Amino acid sequence: MTSETLYNLILTTAQENTAILMIGSEGSRNDPTVTPDQYQDFDITYFVSDDVFPTFDVFDRSRFGDMMIQQILPEKNRWCWLMQFMDGNRLDLKIQPVSSEFDDSITEFFWVSTYVLKGILRGELLYANTFFESIVREELYRLLTWRIGRDTDFSLSVGKAHKRLPAYFEGLESLYDLSDLTRTGQALSTALKMANDLLPSLSHDLQLTYDVATVDRTTDYILRQL
Repeated sequence: MTSETLYNLILTTAQENTAILMIGSEGSRNDPTVTPDQYQDFDITYFVSDDVFPTFDVFDRSRFGDMMIQQILPEKNRWCWLMQFMDGNRLDLKIQPVSSEFDDSITEFFWVSTYVLKGILRGELLYANTFFESIVREELYRLLTWRIGRDTDFSLSVGKAHKRLPAYFEGLESLYDLSDLTRTGQALSTALKMANDLLPSLSHDLQLTYDVATVDRTTDYILRQL
């Protein structure tokens, strides 16, 4: 089948299955600046309700084409199949509970923020900066990307290395000045403020919940010691 036919099949499969609540799409097919070619794959996530997620381990993938080879990746809270079809199409399909990606991202952001704080209080600049750059800032960018996605009906890619984020959010450059402990603390404080400003409206618009009390306690704990 053509790539357009496969795309339509991906959409209709979700529309016909009431357990699939949302569709996520990643990769170059979301980027209008990329010139399409025959080698582009589809990187799709079906988000399903938590209670039916366990039943999707036997999801019928044969509907998408004649399988040439597939790789099944064991991942926490997610079914993941990388599929190459005989007609040349490739589909990376993931299925996960609608609550897990949101909860995991928020928990990771605030949990690892305490590592950054510990590094700052101990005077360990490289330790603090490593966790801030590799995890805290990346999880914040994930939330900012979802905000853009919700505002644009998930029709826009922020590009590799989040290169389009500065066009939508001011002050991101301050997250890169980690030249001493004071500046790392300021960057962490800014990241916490951005996350706390974003989460109420984002969770409301995506119809997802998070542990507000834990977020408030952790934020207050960190800011009091910075």
